[in-house]
Amino acid sequence: MSSKKPPTLPGDELIVAAIDFGTTYSGYAYSFRDTPEKVYANVAWVNGTTLMMKTPTAILLNQAGQRDSFGYEAESKYSELVEEEEQEGWRFFRRFKMKLYGKDTIKRNLRIHDAQGKPMRAMTIFALSIEYMKDHLWKTLQRKRVGLEVSDIRWVLTVPAIWTDSAKQFMREASKQAGIESCRLTLVFEPEAAALFCKEQLIQKKEGHDGSHMSKFDPGQRFMVVDLGGGTADITVHEVQNDGKLKGLTKASGGAWGGADVDTAFIGLLKELFGEEVMEAFLKENTDGKLDIESRFELKKRNIKPDATVLSLPSGLFAKHESIKKTSFKNRMSESKIYSDKVQCKKDNKLSIDTAFLKEKVFRETIYCISGHIQDTLKTAGPRVKTILVVGGFSESTLVQKHLETVFPHMAVVIPQEAGVAVMKGAVLFGLNPNVICCRKSPYTIGISTSVPFDDKIHSKSHKVSDRCEDVFCCFVERDQDIVPGETSVERSFNAPKGSTSYANVEIYKSVDKKPMYTTDCTRIGTLNIDFNPSLNATIARPLVKVTMYFGDTELHVETEEESSQRRVKASFNFLL
Repeated sequence: MSSKKPPTLPGDELIVAAIDFGTTYSGYAYSFRDTPEKVYANVAWVNGTTLMMKTPTAILLNQAGQRDSFGYEAESKYSELVEEEEQEGWRFFRRFKMKLYGKDTIKRNLRIHDAQGKPMRAMTIFALSIEYMKDHLWKTLQRKRVGLEVSDIRWVLTVPAIWTDSAKQFMREASKQAGIESCRLTLVFEPEAAALFCKEQLIQKKEGHDGSHMSKFDPGQRFMVVDLGGGTADITVHEVQNDGKLKGLTKASGGAWGGADVDTAFIGLLKELFGEEVMEAFLKENTDGKLDIESRFELKKRNIKPDATVLSLPSGLFAKHESIKKTSFKNRMSESKIYSDKVQCKKDNKLSIDTAFLKEKVFRETIYCISGHIQDTLKTAGPRVKTILVVGGFSESTLVQKHLETVFPHMAVVIPQEAGVAVMKGAVLFGLNPNVICCRKSPYTIGISTSVPFDDKIHSKSHKVSDRCEDVFCCFVERDQDIVPGETSVERSFNAPKGSTSYANVEIYKSVDKKPMYTTDCTRIGTLNIDFNPSLNATIARPLVKVTMYFGDTELHVETEEESSQRRVKASFNFLL
Protein backbone atom coordinates (compact mmCIF):
# COMPACT_ATOMS: atom_id res chain seq x y z
CA MET A 1 0.00 0.00 0.00
CA SER A 2 1.38 3.39 -0.94
CA SER A 3 0.13 6.94 -1.04
CA LYS A 4 0.74 9.24 -4.02
CA LYS A 5 -1.14 12.22 -2.62
CA PRO A 6 0.27 14.77 -0.17
CA PRO A 7 -0.39 13.82 3.45
CA THR A 8 -3.56 15.15 4.98
CA LEU A 9 -3.88 16.73 8.38
CA PRO A 10 -5.52 14.67 11.17
CA GLY A 11 -9.26 15.02 10.79
CA ASP A 12 -9.13 15.67 7.04
CA GLU A 13 -9.15 12.01 6.00
CA LEU A 14 -12.05 10.80 3.90
CA ILE A 15 -12.52 7.61 5.92
CA VAL A 16 -12.34 6.59 9.56
CA ALA A 17 -11.52 2.89 9.93
CA ALA A 18 -11.52 1.27 13.37
CA ILE A 19 -9.93 -2.02 14.36
CA ASP A 20 -11.41 -3.56 17.49
CA PHE A 21 -8.57 -5.79 18.68
CA GLY A 22 -10.10 -8.01 21.33
CA THR A 23 -8.91 -10.76 23.64
CA THR A 24 -11.26 -13.37 22.21
CA TYR A 25 -12.63 -11.78 19.03
CA SER A 26 -11.58 -8.97 16.69
CA GLY A 27 -13.29 -7.06 13.91
CA TYR A 28 -13.45 -3.73 12.15
CA ALA A 29 -15.86 -0.99 11.16
CA TYR A 30 -15.60 2.18 9.10
CA SER A 31 -17.42 5.28 7.95
CA PHE A 32 -17.01 7.87 5.21
CA ARG A 33 -16.81 11.45 6.45
CA ASP A 34 -19.37 12.59 3.89
CA THR A 35 -21.91 10.16 5.46
CA PRO A 36 -20.82 9.94 9.12
CA GLU A 37 -24.21 8.69 10.24
CA LYS A 38 -23.55 5.38 8.46
CA VAL A 39 -21.11 3.08 10.22
CA TYR A 40 -20.36 -0.16 8.39
CA ALA A 41 -19.04 -3.35 9.96
CA ASN A 42 -17.53 -6.28 8.14
CA VAL A 43 -19.95 -9.23 8.15
CA ALA A 44 -17.84 -11.62 6.11
CA TRP A 45 -16.13 -13.73 8.78
CA VAL A 46 -17.24 -17.30 8.11
CA ASN A 47 -17.83 -19.68 11.03
CA GLY A 48 -18.92 -22.90 9.37
CA THR A 49 -21.92 -21.71 7.37
CA THR A 50 -22.61 -18.62 9.47
CA LEU A 51 -21.44 -15.09 8.68
CA MET A 52 -20.14 -13.27 11.75
CA MET A 53 -19.28 -9.63 12.58
CA LYS A 54 -16.10 -10.68 14.39
CA THR A 55 -13.51 -13.40 14.07
CA PRO A 56 -11.38 -15.08 16.77
CA THR A 57 -8.16 -13.30 17.73
CA ALA A 58 -6.09 -16.27 16.61
CA ILE A 59 -3.15 -16.39 14.23
CA LEU A 60 -1.31 -19.28 12.55
CA LEU A 61 2.25 -18.99 11.28
CA ASN A 62 3.72 -21.49 8.84
CA GLN A 63 7.00 -23.33 9.27
CA ALA A 64 8.86 -20.37 7.76
CA GLY A 65 7.44 -18.04 10.43
CA GLN A 66 5.11 -16.24 7.98
CA ARG A 67 1.46 -15.55 8.66
CA ASP A 68 -0.63 -18.31 7.13
CA SER A 69 -4.11 -17.41 8.37
CA PHE A 70 -6.10 -15.54 10.99
CA GLY A 71 -9.38 -15.97 12.85
CA TYR A 72 -11.75 -18.86 12.13
CA GLU A 73 -9.52 -19.96 9.27
CA ALA A 74 -6.48 -20.16 11.57
CA GLU A 75 -8.38 -22.16 14.21
CA SER A 76 -9.75 -24.57 11.60
CA LYS A 77 -6.43 -25.14 9.85
CA TYR A 78 -4.52 -25.67 13.08
CA SER A 79 -7.10 -28.25 14.22
CA GLU A 80 -6.63 -30.08 10.92
CA LEU A 81 -2.84 -30.00 11.31
CA VAL A 82 -3.14 -31.48 14.81
CA GLU A 83 -5.59 -34.14 13.67
CA GLU A 84 -3.18 -35.18 10.92
CA GLU A 85 -0.19 -34.86 13.30
CA GLU A 86 1.46 -32.32 11.01
CA GLN A 87 1.60 -29.36 13.42
CA GLU A 88 5.35 -29.57 14.05
CA GLY A 89 7.00 -26.25 13.14
CA TRP A 90 3.69 -24.39 12.84
CA ARG A 91 2.99 -21.63 15.38
CA PHE A 92 -0.55 -21.05 16.64
CA PHE A 93 -1.39 -18.16 18.99
CA ARG A 94 -4.75 -17.12 20.45
CA ARG A 95 -6.07 -14.90 23.23
CA PHE A 96 -2.68 -13.24 23.65
CA LYS A 97 -3.92 -9.68 24.22
CA MET A 98 -4.09 -10.24 27.99
CA LYS A 99 -0.30 -10.59 28.08
CA LEU A 100 -0.26 -6.77 28.13
CA TYR A 101 -2.70 -6.42 31.02
CA GLY A 102 -1.66 -5.20 34.46
CA LYS A 103 1.98 -4.43 33.68
CA ASP A 104 3.32 -0.95 34.55
CA THR A 105 6.25 -1.51 32.21
CA ILE A 106 6.46 -3.90 29.28
CA LYS A 107 9.58 -4.96 27.46
CA ARG A 108 9.74 -4.52 23.71
CA ASN A 109 11.15 -8.03 23.44
CA LEU A 110 8.30 -9.54 25.52
CA ARG A 111 7.84 -13.21 24.64
CA ILE A 112 4.56 -15.12 24.48
CA HIS A 113 4.06 -18.85 23.99
CA ASP A 114 2.23 -20.64 21.20
CA ALA A 115 -0.13 -23.59 21.56
CA GLN A 116 2.83 -25.97 21.81
CA GLY A 117 4.56 -23.92 24.50
CA LYS A 118 7.23 -22.42 22.27
CA PRO A 119 8.11 -18.72 22.81
CA MET A 120 8.06 -15.97 20.20
CA ARG A 121 8.41 -12.19 20.27
CA ALA A 122 5.01 -10.74 21.21
CA MET A 123 5.48 -7.57 19.15
CA THR A 124 5.72 -9.73 16.01
CA ILE A 125 2.49 -11.58 16.78
CA PHE A 126 0.57 -8.40 17.58
CA ALA A 127 1.92 -6.66 14.47
CA LEU A 128 1.07 -9.56 12.14
CA SER A 129 -2.46 -9.71 13.59
CA ILE A 130 -3.07 -5.98 13.22
CA GLU A 131 -1.58 -6.13 9.73
CA TYR A 132 -4.08 -8.83 8.76
CA MET A 133 -7.02 -6.74 9.99
CA LYS A 134 -5.63 -3.61 8.30
CA ASP A 135 -5.13 -5.34 4.94
CA HIS A 136 -8.54 -7.01 5.10
CA LEU A 137 -10.15 -3.65 5.85
CA TRP A 138 -8.19 -1.93 3.08
CA LYS A 139 -9.41 -4.44 0.50
CA THR A 140 -12.98 -3.94 1.69
CA LEU A 141 -12.67 -0.17 1.33
CA GLN A 142 -11.19 -0.45 -2.17
CA ARG A 143 -14.22 -2.46 -3.25
CA LYS A 144 -16.51 0.22 -1.79
CA ARG A 145 -14.87 3.26 -3.37
CA VAL A 146 -12.50 3.41 -6.35
CA GLY A 147 -9.35 5.54 -6.26
CA LEU A 148 -8.71 5.51 -2.54
CA GLU A 149 -5.24 6.18 -1.15
CA VAL A 150 -3.87 5.21 2.22
CA SER A 151 -3.66 8.91 3.11
CA ASP A 152 -7.47 8.99 2.91
CA ILE A 153 -7.76 6.86 6.07
CA ARG A 154 -7.73 7.79 9.74
CA TRP A 155 -7.06 4.56 11.64
CA VAL A 156 -8.50 3.96 15.11
CA LEU A 157 -7.40 1.12 17.39
CA THR A 158 -9.30 0.09 20.52
CA VAL A 159 -7.58 -0.42 23.89
CA PRO A 160 -8.97 -1.01 27.39
CA ALA A 161 -9.22 2.21 29.39
CA ILE A 162 -7.58 0.45 32.34
CA TRP A 163 -4.43 -0.33 30.35
CA THR A 164 -1.13 1.26 31.30
CA ASP A 165 0.78 3.74 29.15
CA SER A 166 3.27 0.96 28.51
CA ALA A 167 0.60 -1.32 27.00
CA LYS A 168 -0.77 1.53 24.87
CA GLN A 169 2.68 2.34 23.51
CA PHE A 170 3.19 -1.36 22.76
CA MET A 171 0.03 -1.37 20.64
CA ARG A 172 1.08 1.81 18.86
CA GLU A 173 4.49 0.38 17.97
CA ALA A 174 2.94 -2.92 16.87
CA SER A 175 0.58 -0.93 14.62
CA LYS A 176 3.55 0.90 13.12
CA GLN A 177 5.20 -2.43 12.34
CA ALA A 178 1.90 -3.47 10.77
CA GLY A 179 2.17 -0.57 8.33
CA ILE A 180 -0.01 2.06 10.03
CA GLU A 181 1.75 5.41 10.29
CA SER A 182 1.69 6.80 13.82
CA CYS A 183 0.48 10.18 12.56
CA ARG A 184 -2.60 8.45 11.13
CA LEU A 185 -3.41 6.37 14.21
CA THR A 186 -5.70 7.25 17.12
CA LEU A 187 -6.16 5.06 20.18
CA VAL A 188 -9.62 4.94 21.71
CA PHE A 189 -10.66 3.63 25.11
CA GLU A 190 -13.08 0.77 24.68
CA PRO A 191 -15.77 1.83 27.21
CA GLU A 192 -15.68 5.39 25.84
CA ALA A 193 -16.24 4.04 22.34
CA ALA A 194 -19.16 1.98 23.65
CA ALA A 195 -20.59 5.06 25.39
CA LEU A 196 -20.57 6.98 22.11
CA PHE A 197 -22.26 4.11 20.29
CA CYS A 198 -24.97 3.78 22.93
CA LYS A 199 -25.51 7.51 23.09
CA GLU A 200 -26.17 7.73 19.37
CA GLN A 201 -28.30 4.62 19.01
CA LEU A 202 -31.95 4.00 19.74
CA ILE A 203 -31.93 2.17 23.09
CA GLN A 204 -34.88 0.29 24.42
CA LYS A 205 -34.80 -0.28 28.16
CA LYS A 206 -34.95 -3.82 29.40
CA GLU A 207 -38.30 -5.34 30.25
CA GLY A 208 -39.35 -4.47 33.76
CA HIS A 209 -38.55 -0.76 33.44
CA ASP A 210 -40.69 2.02 32.04
CA GLY A 211 -40.24 0.95 28.41
CA SER A 212 -39.30 4.43 27.23
CA HIS A 213 -36.92 5.02 24.34
CA MET A 214 -33.88 7.25 24.08
CA SER A 215 -32.33 8.30 20.78
CA LYS A 216 -29.83 10.45 22.70
CA PHE A 217 -29.20 11.06 26.35
CA ASP A 218 -30.38 14.42 27.56
CA PRO A 219 -27.90 16.98 28.98
CA GLY A 220 -27.18 16.33 32.63
CA GLN A 221 -27.93 12.62 32.43
CA ARG A 222 -25.32 10.35 33.98
CA PHE A 223 -24.76 6.75 32.94
CA MET A 224 -22.31 3.94 33.51
CA VAL A 225 -20.76 1.84 30.74
CA VAL A 226 -19.69 -1.69 31.64
CA ASP A 227 -17.65 -3.16 28.81
CA LEU A 228 -17.42 -6.91 29.31
CA GLY A 229 -14.94 -8.36 26.86
CA GLY A 230 -13.09 -11.62 26.63
CA GLY A 231 -10.28 -10.48 28.90
CA THR A 232 -11.40 -7.56 31.05
CA ALA A 233 -14.30 -5.68 32.54
CA ASP A 234 -13.78 -1.99 31.79
CA ILE A 235 -16.01 0.52 33.60
CA THR A 236 -16.52 4.25 33.11
CA VAL A 237 -19.16 6.78 34.20
CA HIS A 238 -20.09 9.77 32.04
CA GLU A 239 -22.31 12.82 32.16
CA VAL A 240 -23.85 14.34 29.05
CA GLN A 241 -22.96 18.04 28.73
CA ASN A 242 -25.15 20.79 27.27
CA ASP A 243 -23.26 20.58 23.96
CA GLY A 244 -23.74 16.81 23.78
CA LYS A 245 -20.16 15.98 24.74
CA LEU A 246 -19.35 13.45 27.44
CA LYS A 247 -17.54 14.22 30.67
CA GLY A 248 -15.87 11.41 32.61
CA LEU A 249 -17.03 11.39 36.23
CA THR A 250 -14.81 8.60 37.53
CA LYS A 251 -11.47 7.26 36.46
CA ALA A 252 -11.64 4.17 34.26
CA SER A 253 -11.50 1.04 36.39
CA GLY A 254 -12.10 -2.67 36.23
CA GLY A 255 -10.18 -5.90 36.25
CA ALA A 256 -9.43 -9.21 34.56
CA TRP A 257 -13.02 -10.42 34.76
CA GLY A 258 -13.92 -11.39 31.21
CA GLY A 259 -15.34 -14.28 29.26
CA ALA A 260 -11.93 -15.96 29.18
CA ASP A 261 -12.02 -16.23 32.99
CA VAL A 262 -15.26 -18.18 32.70
CA ASP A 263 -13.65 -20.46 30.10
CA THR A 264 -10.79 -21.14 32.52
CA ALA A 265 -13.28 -21.91 35.29
CA PHE A 266 -15.11 -24.31 32.96
CA ILE A 267 -11.88 -26.20 32.27
CA GLY A 268 -11.44 -26.33 36.06
CA LEU A 269 -14.93 -27.83 36.44
CA LEU A 270 -14.11 -30.52 33.88
CA LYS A 271 -10.96 -31.36 35.84
CA GLU A 272 -13.15 -31.75 38.92
CA LEU A 273 -15.70 -33.95 37.12
CA PHE A 274 -13.38 -36.11 35.02
CA GLY A 275 -10.39 -36.04 37.35
CA GLU A 276 -7.29 -33.89 37.00
CA GLU A 277 -5.14 -36.75 35.69
CA VAL A 278 -7.71 -37.48 32.97
CA MET A 279 -7.86 -33.86 31.83
CA GLU A 280 -4.09 -33.45 31.87
CA ALA A 281 -3.61 -36.64 29.85
CA PHE A 282 -6.29 -35.61 27.36
CA LEU A 283 -4.90 -32.08 26.89
CA LYS A 284 -1.33 -33.42 26.60
CA GLU A 285 -2.28 -35.86 23.85
CA ASN A 286 -4.64 -33.42 22.11
CA THR A 287 -2.79 -30.18 21.40
CA ASP A 288 -5.99 -28.53 20.24
CA GLY A 289 -8.12 -30.10 22.98
CA LYS A 290 -8.48 -26.91 24.99
CA LEU A 291 -9.34 -24.95 21.84
CA ASP A 292 -11.97 -27.54 20.98
CA ILE A 293 -13.57 -27.44 24.44
CA GLU A 294 -13.56 -23.63 24.65
CA SER A 295 -15.00 -23.29 21.14
CA ARG A 296 -17.89 -25.60 22.06
CA PHE A 297 -18.47 -23.80 25.36
CA GLU A 298 -18.37 -20.38 23.67
CA LEU A 299 -21.55 -21.19 21.80
CA LYS A 300 -23.37 -22.20 24.98
CA LYS A 301 -22.20 -19.77 27.65
CA ARG A 302 -24.08 -16.85 26.05
CA ASN A 303 -27.41 -18.62 26.40
CA ILE A 304 -27.48 -20.65 29.60
CA LYS A 305 -30.90 -22.23 30.11
CA PRO A 306 -32.87 -21.56 33.33
CA ASP A 307 -32.88 -25.17 34.60
CA ALA A 308 -30.12 -27.12 32.85
CA THR A 309 -27.73 -26.55 29.96
CA VAL A 310 -26.62 -29.25 27.54
CA LEU A 311 -22.95 -29.05 26.55
CA SER A 312 -21.09 -31.01 23.90
CA LEU A 313 -17.59 -32.32 24.67
CA PRO A 314 -14.91 -34.11 22.59
CA SER A 315 -15.40 -37.87 22.43
CA GLY A 316 -11.73 -38.39 23.22
CA LEU A 317 -12.26 -36.96 26.70
CA PHE A 318 -14.79 -39.68 27.58
CA ALA A 319 -12.53 -42.34 26.10
CA LYS A 320 -9.56 -41.09 28.12
CA HIS A 321 -11.69 -41.20 31.30
CA GLU A 322 -12.64 -44.83 30.69
CA SER A 323 -9.03 -45.72 29.89
CA ILE A 324 -7.65 -44.23 33.12
CA LYS A 325 -10.55 -44.69 35.56
CA LYS A 326 -11.58 -48.13 34.22
CA THR A 327 -15.21 -47.09 34.22
CA SER A 328 -17.44 -44.97 32.04
CA PHE A 329 -17.98 -41.33 32.89
CA LYS A 330 -21.73 -41.95 32.90
CA ASN A 331 -21.41 -44.59 35.61
CA ARG A 332 -19.10 -42.36 37.63
CA MET A 333 -21.59 -39.50 37.59
CA SER A 334 -24.62 -41.66 38.38
CA GLU A 335 -22.83 -43.25 41.35
CA SER A 336 -21.52 -39.94 42.72
CA LYS A 337 -23.18 -38.56 45.85
CA ILE A 338 -22.05 -35.06 44.87
CA TYR A 339 -22.79 -34.90 41.15
CA SER A 340 -25.57 -37.45 40.42
CA ASP A 341 -28.32 -34.83 40.62
CA LYS A 342 -26.27 -32.10 38.98
CA VAL A 343 -24.61 -33.72 35.96
CA GLN A 344 -26.27 -36.22 33.61
CA CYS A 345 -24.75 -37.86 30.55
CA LYS A 346 -26.67 -37.61 27.29
CA LYS A 347 -26.16 -39.16 23.90
CA ASP A 348 -23.42 -38.05 21.52
CA ASN A 349 -20.91 -37.01 24.20
CA LYS A 350 -23.16 -34.41 25.76
CA LEU A 351 -23.62 -33.39 29.37
CA SER A 352 -26.66 -31.81 30.95
CA ILE A 353 -25.46 -29.61 33.81
CA ASP A 354 -27.75 -28.05 36.40
CA THR A 355 -27.71 -24.29 35.81
CA ALA A 356 -27.40 -23.32 39.48
CA PHE A 357 -24.42 -25.67 39.80
CA LEU A 358 -22.87 -24.31 36.58
CA LYS A 359 -23.30 -20.74 37.75
CA GLU A 360 -21.71 -21.49 41.13
CA LYS A 361 -18.74 -23.39 39.71
CA VAL A 362 -18.05 -21.48 36.50
CA PHE A 363 -19.62 -18.02 36.50
CA ARG A 364 -19.89 -16.99 40.15
CA GLU A 365 -16.42 -15.58 40.84
CA THR A 366 -16.26 -13.56 37.62
CA ILE A 367 -19.76 -12.08 37.70
CA TYR A 368 -19.58 -11.27 41.42
CA CYS A 369 -16.29 -9.45 40.87
CA ILE A 370 -18.01 -7.44 38.13
CA SER A 371 -21.12 -6.58 40.16
CA GLY A 372 -19.02 -5.81 43.26
CA HIS A 373 -16.86 -3.37 41.32
CA ILE A 374 -19.95 -1.75 39.82
CA GLN A 375 -21.28 -1.20 43.34
CA ASP A 376 -18.00 0.39 44.44
CA THR A 377 -17.96 2.66 41.38
CA LEU A 378 -21.55 3.77 41.93
CA LYS A 379 -20.60 4.91 45.45
CA THR A 380 -18.00 7.20 43.88
CA ALA A 381 -20.20 8.35 41.00
CA GLY A 382 -23.12 9.36 43.18
CA PRO A 383 -26.88 8.65 43.23
CA ARG A 384 -27.67 10.44 39.96
CA VAL A 385 -26.41 7.48 37.91
CA LYS A 386 -29.56 5.54 37.04
CA THR A 387 -28.55 3.65 33.90
CA ILE A 388 -26.00 0.86 33.42
CA LEU A 389 -25.17 0.16 29.79
CA VAL A 390 -23.64 -3.30 29.43
CA VAL A 391 -21.74 -4.02 26.22
CA GLY A 392 -19.07 -6.36 24.88
CA GLY A 393 -19.19 -10.02 23.91
CA PHE A 394 -19.55 -11.30 27.48
CA SER A 395 -22.56 -9.01 27.99
CA GLU A 396 -24.51 -11.32 25.68
CA SER A 397 -24.48 -14.03 28.36
CA THR A 398 -27.98 -14.42 29.78
CA LEU A 399 -26.51 -15.38 33.16
CA VAL A 400 -24.58 -12.12 33.30
CA GLN A 401 -27.64 -10.10 32.31
CA LYS A 402 -29.92 -11.73 34.89
CA HIS A 403 -27.31 -11.40 37.62
CA LEU A 404 -26.88 -7.66 37.06
CA GLU A 405 -30.63 -7.09 36.89
CA THR A 406 -31.02 -8.95 40.20
CA VAL A 407 -28.20 -7.10 41.98
CA PHE A 408 -29.28 -3.67 40.67
CA PRO A 409 -33.10 -3.75 40.67
CA HIS A 410 -33.26 0.04 41.15
CA MET A 411 -31.16 0.66 38.03
CA ALA A 412 -32.00 0.48 34.34
CA VAL A 413 -29.66 -2.29 33.16
CA VAL A 414 -29.61 -1.82 29.39
CA ILE A 415 -28.17 -4.31 26.91
CA PRO A 416 -28.24 -2.36 23.63
CA GLN A 417 -28.80 -3.97 20.28
CA GLU A 418 -25.47 -5.04 18.77
CA ALA A 419 -23.90 -5.00 22.25
CA GLY A 420 -21.09 -7.22 20.98
CA VAL A 421 -19.99 -4.65 18.39
CA ALA A 422 -20.72 -1.46 20.37
CA VAL A 423 -17.01 -0.83 20.94
CA MET A 424 -16.13 -1.50 17.32
CA LYS A 425 -18.72 0.89 15.90
CA GLY A 426 -18.25 3.44 18.66
CA ALA A 427 -14.54 3.57 17.84
CA VAL A 428 -15.48 4.91 14.42
CA LEU A 429 -17.60 7.63 16.02
CA PHE A 430 -14.66 8.61 18.20
CA GLY A 431 -12.38 8.77 15.16
CA LEU A 432 -14.86 11.06 13.44
CA ASN A 433 -15.00 13.37 16.46
CA PRO A 434 -12.42 12.67 19.21
CA ASN A 435 -13.36 15.95 20.91
CA VAL A 436 -16.70 14.46 21.94
CA ILE A 437 -15.01 13.30 25.15
CA CYS A 438 -14.48 16.67 26.81
CA CYS A 439 -13.03 15.55 30.13
CA ARG A 440 -11.52 12.49 31.78
CA LYS A 441 -10.37 11.64 35.30
CA SER A 442 -6.68 11.02 35.85
CA PRO A 443 -6.29 7.41 37.02
CA TYR A 444 -3.06 8.18 38.88
CA THR A 445 -0.93 10.95 40.30
CA ILE A 446 1.88 11.49 37.80
CA GLY A 447 5.13 13.39 38.19
CA ILE A 448 8.91 13.36 38.20
CA SER A 449 11.78 13.26 40.69
CA THR A 450 13.33 16.53 41.82
CA SER A 451 15.96 17.79 44.26
CA VAL A 452 15.20 20.61 46.72
CA PRO A 453 17.05 22.27 49.62
CA PHE A 454 16.87 19.97 52.63
CA ASP A 455 14.49 21.02 55.41
CA ASP A 456 14.76 18.86 58.54
CA LYS A 457 11.21 19.86 59.53
CA ILE A 458 9.58 18.16 56.55
CA HIS A 459 12.19 15.92 54.91
CA SER A 460 13.46 12.49 55.85
CA LYS A 461 17.18 12.20 56.55
CA SER A 462 17.27 9.05 54.44
CA HIS A 463 16.88 11.27 51.37
CA LYS A 464 19.47 13.86 52.39
CA VAL A 465 22.49 14.27 50.10
CA SER A 466 24.78 17.13 51.23
CA ASP A 467 22.38 20.03 51.76
CA ARG A 468 19.78 18.72 49.31
CA CYS A 469 16.78 16.39 49.59
CA GLU A 470 16.74 13.93 46.68
CA ASP A 471 13.87 11.85 45.22
CA VAL A 472 11.25 14.50 45.99
CA PHE A 473 8.09 13.91 43.98
CA CYS A 474 7.10 16.81 41.71
CA CYS A 475 3.42 16.46 40.79
CA PHE A 476 2.09 17.07 37.28
CA VAL A 477 -1.49 15.79 37.69
CA GLU A 478 -3.27 14.27 40.68
CA ARG A 479 -5.32 11.10 40.80
CA ASP A 480 -9.01 11.83 40.06
CA GLN A 481 -8.15 15.29 38.72
CA ASP A 482 -10.22 16.45 35.75
CA ILE A 483 -7.98 16.34 32.67
CA VAL A 484 -9.21 18.07 29.52
CA PRO A 485 -7.98 16.96 26.08
CA GLY A 486 -5.76 19.61 24.52
CA GLU A 487 -5.91 21.82 27.62
CA THR A 488 -4.60 20.09 30.74
CA SER A 489 -0.88 20.60 30.47
CA VAL A 490 2.22 21.12 32.56
CA GLU A 491 5.25 23.20 31.55
CA ARG A 492 8.75 22.55 32.83
CA SER A 493 12.11 23.89 31.67
CA PHE A 494 15.26 21.82 31.51
CA ASN A 495 18.86 22.78 30.81
CA ALA A 496 20.87 20.77 28.34
CA PRO A 497 23.29 18.37 30.09
CA LYS A 498 26.89 19.34 30.69
CA GLY A 499 29.55 18.20 28.27
CA SER A 500 29.00 16.61 24.88
CA THR A 501 25.90 14.61 25.86
CA SER A 502 22.88 15.97 24.04
CA TYR A 503 20.23 13.59 25.40
CA ALA A 504 18.44 13.68 28.72
CA ASN A 505 16.02 11.12 30.15
CA VAL A 506 13.59 12.41 32.76
CA GLU A 507 12.06 9.57 34.75
CA ILE A 508 8.25 9.55 35.05
CA TYR A 509 6.53 8.15 38.15
CA LYS A 510 2.96 7.35 39.13
CA SER A 511 1.19 6.77 42.43
CA VAL A 512 -2.27 5.87 43.68
CA ASP A 513 -1.76 8.45 46.43
CA LYS A 514 -2.82 12.00 45.64
CA LYS A 515 0.20 13.63 47.24
CA PRO A 516 3.17 11.28 47.48
CA MET A 517 6.24 12.80 49.12
CA TYR A 518 9.03 10.80 47.50
CA THR A 519 9.41 8.96 44.20
CA THR A 520 10.77 5.99 46.14
CA ASP A 521 7.15 5.45 47.26
CA CYS A 522 5.94 5.58 43.64
CA THR A 523 6.17 3.36 40.57
CA ARG A 524 8.51 4.29 37.74
CA ILE A 525 6.52 3.99 34.51
CA GLY A 526 8.91 5.37 31.89
CA THR A 527 10.96 8.32 30.77
CA LEU A 528 10.61 11.61 28.95
CA ASN A 529 13.42 11.62 26.40
CA ILE A 530 14.69 15.05 25.28
CA ASP A 531 17.14 15.58 22.41
CA PHE A 532 19.15 18.74 23.15
CA ASN A 533 20.54 19.34 19.69
CA PRO A 534 23.80 21.31 20.16
CA SER A 535 23.10 23.32 17.02
CA LEU A 536 19.95 24.84 18.50
CA ASN A 537 21.84 27.78 19.95
CA ALA A 538 25.60 27.64 19.66
CA THR A 539 26.05 30.84 21.70
CA ILE A 540 24.59 29.26 24.86
CA ALA A 541 26.58 26.61 26.70
CA ARG A 542 23.52 24.86 28.15
CA PRO A 543 20.37 25.96 26.27
CA LEU A 544 17.11 26.00 28.22
CA VAL A 545 14.33 23.91 26.74
CA LYS A 546 10.66 24.39 27.61
CA VAL A 547 8.71 21.15 27.78
CA THR A 548 4.89 21.08 27.64
CA MET A 549 3.18 17.83 28.55
CA TYR A 550 -0.50 17.19 27.77
CA PHE A 551 -2.51 14.79 29.92
CA GLY A 552 -6.11 14.83 28.68
CA ASP A 553 -6.01 12.48 25.68
CA THR A 554 -5.98 8.69 25.52
CA GLU A 555 -2.17 8.97 25.39
CA LEU A 556 0.31 11.43 26.88
CA HIS A 557 1.75 14.00 24.45
CA VAL A 558 4.71 16.34 24.66
CA GLU A 559 5.83 19.51 22.84
CA THR A 560 9.25 21.14 23.33
CA GLU A 561 11.12 24.21 22.19
CA GLU A 562 14.42 25.94 22.97
CA GLU A 563 13.38 29.09 24.85
CA SER A 564 15.80 31.63 23.36
CA SER A 565 15.33 30.63 19.72
CA GLN A 566 11.83 29.05 19.99
CA ARG A 567 13.03 26.25 17.74
CA ARG A 568 11.47 22.82 18.15
CA VAL A 569 13.34 20.17 20.11
CA LYS A 570 12.74 16.46 19.68
CA ALA A 571 11.15 14.82 22.69
CA SER A 572 9.03 11.76 23.35
CA PHE A 573 7.69 9.59 26.13
CA ASN A 574 9.04 6.07 26.39
CA PHE A 575 7.08 3.61 28.51
CA LEU A 576 8.65 0.43 27.11
CA LEU A 577 11.81 -1.18 28.42
